[in-house]
Amino acid sequence: MMIPLCTEHIPCWIIASILPGLENRIGIPLAIIGGIPIHLAVILSSLLSAMAGIATFYILKVLEELGLARLLPIHWVRKRFEPYRRYGKLALPLFVAVPLPGSGAYTGALAAFLVGLNERETAAGLLLGTLLAGIIVGALAGGLTALVALQSLPSP
Repeated sequence: MMIPLCTEHIPCWIIASILPGLENRIGIPLAIIGGIPIHLAVILSSLLSAMAGIATFYILKVLEELGLARLLPIHWVRKRFEPYRRYGKLALPLFVAVPLPGSGAYTGALAAFLVGLNERETAAGLLLGTLLAGIIVGALAGGLTALVALQSLPSP
């Protein structure tokens, strides 16, 4: 028996907002299509995406503490990126904010983990980055919605 991904209790935009690769890039337009106002869609979808990234960061930290992450070249990467670590606080939100595949909260969490950012820096960077991405996506989705509405108006 196949369990439906989207139900009457869990809208598709919520699922999309927490899935890697989709995140708020797809969650916001789905929320707008579902009747959620743009400002709420941006805030809620961005928070869901950020929470998924923060959870990923903590999972990576736990795996490292349990010794299960030793298969990854973590120490080598951290040693290589040590001179650039101070830029991580600024670079993380900008990296996450780019609304393109491969630059979301999950990848940002992995980058923050590998560079060695702490929990507070990572959470702040992911929240700010997903909110910036949400604003960009919300503006694009709102603009497209307005264009579609203009096209449906009767011509004079």
